[in-house]
Amino acid sequence: MKNKIIKLSVLLIIPLVMLCFVFTGCSKNANKQDDTQKITLPYHLYNSQAKCIAYTSDNYLYDYSTWEAIGVFDYERNIFISTRGEYLGEIIYDNVLIKNTQSEYVNVEFDIQPTIPTAPVPRTAPTRATVPTLPSWYQDLK
Repeated sequence: MKNKIIKLSVLLIIPLVMLCFVFTGCSKNANKQDDTQKITLPYHLYNSQAKCIAYTSDNYLYDYSTWEAIGVFDYERNIFISTRGEYLGEIIYDNVLIKNTQSEYVNVEFDIQPTIPTAPVPRTAPTRATVPTLPSWYQDLK
């Protein structure tokens, strides 16, 4: 009698557990979600002199002084691409936007970026005390 109860409970429990995975999305294949880690973009971006030069809204990049749209962040490559489809720069030291002249993307032409939304009014940038000395292959954006 005990064996029959054990067999019945096993026959009922296994399908219930499987249904749980299917209906609750526990199965990785059922979700089909992108597992790529996406960085969180800092709002204010600085140059090597610790001056605020740009700000982000979503994945868009805007000039801090003119509010002009200047680029889009490419999460796959972790770089900013200009509105003309050129490598613009990358983030180092958490919030410093700089051009790496040795980047593999320097001479790559990317697809022209879609129209960028109108720039939101930027928040007042906090002062960044300093930026560590950068290697010679890093340049400030022009």
